Amino acid sequence: MLIFELVVAALSIILWSIMLYMSFGITYPSSGTFWTGGGTFPFVLCVILIFLNVLWIIDSIQTMKHERLSSPARASLLTFLFGVKDQRRRLFLITLLVLLYVFALIPLAAKIDRTYGFAIATFIYLMISLKLFGKLNWLKTLLTSAVTTGIIFFAMNNILRLPMPK
Repeated sequence: MLIFELVVAALSIILWSIMLYMSFGITYPSSGTFWTGGGTFPFVLCVILIFLNVLWIIDSIQTMKHERLSSPARASLLTFLFGVKDQRRRLFLITLLVLLYVFALIPLAAKIDRTYGFAIATFIYLMISLKLFGKLNWLKTLLTSAVTTGIIFFAMNNILRLPMPK
């Protein structure tokens, strides 16, 4: 299992490095330098993801060293791939929620309001996800959803100047 994680992390580093290289080729007509151009955001994301994959490799190697000392029994392939029953249920629920968010909630909210439809859909999605998977009370759920949605909306509109999904 940990060998699989090492392979995935190493392949991810290779792919993110390719994307990092490609980010230097992304230009924006009105930008004078790379840091004000279209490739800045992909560049920063790639650097962060490469760093996280390196940490993943380090963690996997440390875990392998500890497992050699205790050598637990091997799990079945289904358990290895999808976890125990509760984990499979959670995986199914989050997959279903993401699909509903992308293919139903965003288009429906966009019909309600073209400007703020994405923010409305994101707020509803986060609220449902946090209530299902987090053990937060309603006030914290609403507050976290509202603040996160506000930050995403502000960043996409004002900092990145990206068109909102409609």
